[in-house]
Amino acid sequence: MSNQPDTADGLPLALRLTGRRVVVFGAGPGAAAKLALLDDTGADITLHDDAPACAELSGRVVHPLHPLPDLAGARLVVIAPEIDAATARSIADAAAMAGALVHAVDRPALSDVTLPALVRRGPLRVAIHTGGRFPALASVLRQRLEALLPAGLGPAVTEAGNRRDEIARR
Repeated sequence: MSNQPDTADGLPLALRLTGRRVVVFGAGPGAAAKLALLDDTGADITLHDDAPACAELSGRVVHPLHPLPDLAGARLVVIAPEIDAATARSIADAAAMAGALVHAVDRPALSDVTLPALVRRGPLRVAIHTGGRFPALASVLRQRLEALLPAGLGPAVTEAGNRRDEIARR
């Protein structure tokens, strides 16, 4: 039996981040992948890393990692895999004290949440969640669903949403 927490029994849900503070630690490929998920959330995202080569990522300035920034008011803290284990633990502890949710990539013991693979069609989101156990499978399934779900689905969901009250009255 593993000492790792079983996140497979977690509850997938959608977290509103519009206007909320999200802090991402790391500015390498792992951080870039998570930024791709966060980019259209409307969150106020800041990046922290000490790598001098990471002057900019996705058009965002990368702030120093050390000393650790104040995490007060953060809704979500993402710790990319390029952050060393001791620093990741310090960040997770600081985030917990600030009341922020933590997603530490490939470190389930430090995580409150896992981020799913997403298929996006406008406001429609299809999430694939393996509880952090098999991210490669989630990625393959996401690619297959991307191919199956038509691009026109997003506008159809938007239109149905616009007519929701009218439909409910009928």
